[in-house]
Amino acid sequence: MRRLTLATLLAAAGIFCLIAPATQAQTATTGQVVGVVTDPSGFVVAGAKVVLTSDAGVRREAPTGGNGRYTFPLLDPGAYRLEVIQTGFASAQLEGIVVKITESTVVDVALKVATAPTTVMVTGESPLVQTESSARGTVIDESQVRDLPLPTRNFQQLLALTTGTSGSIQNSSDLGRGDAAVYVNGQRALSNSVVINGVDANSIGTGSMPNLAVPSIDSLQEFIVQTSMYDASAGRNAGGAVAAVTKSGSNKFHGDLYEFLRNTDLDGNNFFLNSEGTPRPTYDRNQFGGTLGGPLVKDRAWFFISYQGTRETNGTSLTNSLSTMFLPAFLGSERDPASLAALSMCYNPTFLGYVDPVAAAALTATLPNGQYMIPSIPGVTTGNCPTGASVSPVVQTIPSNSTYKEDQFNTNLDVKLNNSNRFFAKYFFAANRTVQALYDQFGDGNPLQAPGWPTEEDVDQRLLSVGVTSMITTHLLNEVRFGWSTIYGPGKPSQPITSTQLGIASPLSTLFPGMPTMSFTNMFTLGPSPLASNYAATNTYSGGDMMTWIKGRHTLKFGGEYKRQELDAPYFDVFPNGELFYLGFTGNPFGDFLAGLTGASVIGSGTNSLHNRANDFSAFFQDDWKVAPRLTLNLGLRYDYFGPTTETDGHFVGFDPTKAVTTPLLIPGLGLACPATPSTCGSVVTGGFVQAGNGNLPGFPKVGNGLVNPNYKNFGPRLGFAYQATDNGRVVVRGGYGIFFDRPNMRLYNSQLFNMPYEMMAAALATPNENPFVQVPQPSAFPLDPLSPSNAGIFPFGGYPAFLPVQFYGTTAPIDFPIPATGLYPDLKDWSIPYVQTFNLGVQTSFANNWMLDVGYVGSEGRKFPRLFSFNQANTPTTVFGFDLPALVPPSAGSLGGPFYPGFSNLTAPGLGSFLMESNSNSNYNSLQVTLNKRLAQGLQMLLSYTWSHSLDDYSGSDVSDIGVIPGNMVDEQSNYASSDFDRRQRFVASYLYNLPDAYHGGSGFAKKALNSWSLSGIVTLQSGMPFSIFGRADAFEATRADLVTGRTLASAIKSGNVEDRLSAYFDPTAFMLPPAFTPDWGQLGRNIIRGPKQINTDLSIMKFIPVTESQRVEFRAEFFNLFNNVNFANPVSIIYPSSNFGSIVSTSTGPRVIQFALKYAF
Repeated sequence: MRRLTLATLLAAAGIFCLIAPATQAQTATTGQVVGVVTDPSGFVVAGAKVVLTSDAGVRREAPTGGNGRYTFPLLDPGAYRLEVIQTGFASAQLEGIVVKITESTVVDVALKVATAPTTVMVTGESPLVQTESSARGTVIDESQVRDLPLPTRNFQQLLALTTGTSGSIQNSSDLGRGDAAVYVNGQRALSNSVVINGVDANSIGTGSMPNLAVPSIDSLQEFIVQTSMYDASAGRNAGGAVAAVTKSGSNKFHGDLYEFLRNTDLDGNNFFLNSEGTPRPTYDRNQFGGTLGGPLVKDRAWFFISYQGTRETNGTSLTNSLSTMFLPAFLGSERDPASLAALSMCYNPTFLGYVDPVAAAALTATLPNGQYMIPSIPGVTTGNCPTGASVSPVVQTIPSNSTYKEDQFNTNLDVKLNNSNRFFAKYFFAANRTVQALYDQFGDGNPLQAPGWPTEEDVDQRLLSVGVTSMITTHLLNEVRFGWSTIYGPGKPSQPITSTQLGIASPLSTLFPGMPTMSFTNMFTLGPSPLASNYAATNTYSGGDMMTWIKGRHTLKFGGEYKRQELDAPYFDVFPNGELFYLGFTGNPFGDFLAGLTGASVIGSGTNSLHNRANDFSAFFQDDWKVAPRLTLNLGLRYDYFGPTTETDGHFVGFDPTKAVTTPLLIPGLGLACPATPSTCGSVVTGGFVQAGNGNLPGFPKVGNGLVNPNYKNFGPRLGFAYQATDNGRVVVRGGYGIFFDRPNMRLYNSQLFNMPYEMMAAALATPNENPFVQVPQPSAFPLDPLSPSNAGIFPFGGYPAFLPVQFYGTTAPIDFPIPATGLYPDLKDWSIPYVQTFNLGVQTSFANNWMLDVGYVGSEGRKFPRLFSFNQANTPTTVFGFDLPALVPPSAGSLGGPFYPGFSNLTAPGLGSFLMESNSNSNYNSLQVTLNKRLAQGLQMLLSYTWSHSLDDYSGSDVSDIGVIPGNMVDEQSNYASSDFDRRQRFVASYLYNLPDAYHGGSGFAKKALNSWSLSGIVTLQSGMPFSIFGRADAFEATRADLVTGRTLASAIKSGNVEDRLSAYFDPTAFMLPPAFTPDWGQLGRNIIRGPKQINTDLSIMKFIPVTESQRVEFRAEFFNLFNNVNFANPVSIIYPSSNFGSIVSTSTGPRVIQFALKYAF
């Protein structure tokens, strides 16, 4: 196929002046002022001179057209002064015109006849209703950004103020920046686009909010989250379009100095820590900084700079600091041999007190702080158990300190080159160092993790935006912009205990001496994260151009973008220390550990260097057509080309299961005949593998460099209208329809970190603690092809031995040799670009001068979103890594072979990493959205947002990845279509700013300074809980939902009343049972059938302003997060087996009350 050059694309578009960044940024940083000039009789005035001047002194002129209309596009947010001049009329001046990003400020001017030269000051403000646009969204202005209480002073937390958004209440005790996961109008958290100063700030590596650049609150001018029907200039993602703009300088010097302080003694305690009698953990936080802006050359050049530093020690973070462990029963602080032998008798009385040497070493090992590696239960004597006592684990919440340090800088420069051209350059830099006490392989915390293995992450973010805005004529304007954004940093796990110390043999111990991760199913986890040692850097280089042409009743915008995106991971160590799984073969995972029986082990080796690249191109055309004085049509078309991800060295390897070649496998030493009795055979895969077109592996067929075919058909129309239903323009009907495409992120290619022949994941089953791992080759030996005869010693089965007979798992004989199983992680097969059709219809009405009510319907339908597909799922539930494996498969079960692809019909055991990533997940969203907005007047500003909605899908992904857990039976996809995992039916958010009336009206003095100039601000949130499923069993490869006990109904199982009274049984656990193993029953219950607890939160800020001079003041602030100390509980344990806490709630979803004080000096 002929390669498209950039020159070809630019010529075809016919709209570029220069190559360039995300076009969605071109209107994401600016707004516009429009209006109609009339005479005293109401007739339009043509040819009037309209002058608009910013606070910085930047002046723009435009004449009114034949219809009396004028337009000033591409305006920076801020305050402006408007003047209208026409012969025979008095000049009109309007002060304090506020421009907001992405919005049209309508300023209609009625001139008065004058017999002599005079100027009339016109009072009044621009209308609150949007008469020019069908887009739905909320602008958060400077006063809201500055004054509303934010738990970690992160502007992302304000996204939840608008209708159509949902997510958990922001945790007041979050570590560091407290990044938010926000779902917009039924779309996944990864479907939002973030633009800062016009630059694409998204992470191409993950697509999620964590680790994005977050400029300080004091450096932000304002931001907007557009939730539906934004115009064709915005794209990239199908969820919310978030745009933030930092401040610029003006002709007057201005700035501030500030410090925000938190202290442990001021805070509440976690509910479960308090109930256990554990003192509140440490939570100390200091945030300090300052800003300075002003003129470099008056009326010509301006600057703005800011700095912010944060220092935090946090033992209360639910994600990173608080372990909720299910500790072994009867394990106290006594760890002598006699006590451990008694403990063994509690779990395995037939073993007569035997304790495996590795278990004994682990139980007596201590961390650098002197604490035991496996924590003790307070008040318990080791091994002191009555005969026949239950060994159900004991829930214990244990705090550990995490730390966070950030230094960030922001520099802005604006230059007026001449009356027609303005240059701007904005640069942001932040260095973050986080030490997370709890860290799992997905980097988002693991509450089951035992303390003692923190991971350090050093993450830097940089953003650069450079551009020129040009007024070619009064009706033709152009903006060109270049951008660069980067996120980079390593992960560094701690290794306080080695494998050698515990007596565990590991083939990679020379390079990776740390102990393996130990996972006790549904109890706790020990050791470092298997994926913590890594380095990754993303870079996005972008440039774009947009032209605005005002032609009569039409405001035409057209432009395009080119974007180069990179993800470099020079090293990403995957399970180099290995992981041991204790599954409960003896009836309890800890009992397996004491007996020395590892249920399964995994270890990884290879060369995991990836250098991913992608090229994107977009173009758009937008026509905002004023069809009639009351009617505006928003007509647009956007084209997006999202290039497939490629790897510079050709290291991408894929797998096509439709072309798979499988060979029956005889397990040596078990006397199993193959293929005479195929149900007792495993299989190896010897065909179906492909490599990228730029790869150099012998014997692997080549496909495209990105493994998938590019998609050139992503055309997204945008059709909207705004109709003024009344003569006074106070009632506006708005609606529209559009198609929005969603750019896949490179995390979907993370499976390449596990794929042979560059990486090997080897599993062993039922091996001893002392020697649990497959003897994998050293990393220097890779790439290593298991199909090659020269590697027969390493791969004795002659292929990818990922599939083994279920009877082999179920044998009662000891298994004394490891089974290498690489697993198959095939990549994006027949990949399509996800898209969403969105539609809305609503009415806005303004009343009482400063109030606006917006009531509307918003809906969407999502198609072709990513999902994880277990393509070798068995015909009947087996739970591969799980809990039926000790039992022999009954003959009545028949063939358990995978049902999806004919080539896998003889693969009798599912799983061991056999996944396909497909783009066929669908979603649906419907909502009623109501907003009541009061503009600042009489000292009060308020925004009330209510959403009543229902989001449905068959796969929801997760907060940090499009690839989440298996929701249920993959054969019956319809059974998984239900409420989304993030669905919240009702959500109400109230935010307000209130300047209290002065209490003292006397002269100057202490009383006046003490009693006057007080303000309140706050955010109140009430929302329903999220749904969850009742699982019989679940692991990484397979999930079976539960059955109802005969005679019970779901309604009878759901309890009501105070959640705190239901902590031990949020629902009736006796109403549910496991479905029979090895039968076609995947569970009769649907997905997400029960709702978790609702959430309530109140944040309050009390501010006192002390004037120093006319232009200087000191501000004292006291902020209360979770003011009333509401306990918002997490969803209950919803897996029947193997959990002794099924149905109980063991943690909270938000933290306790936190108090923060601040002092600020502003001038």
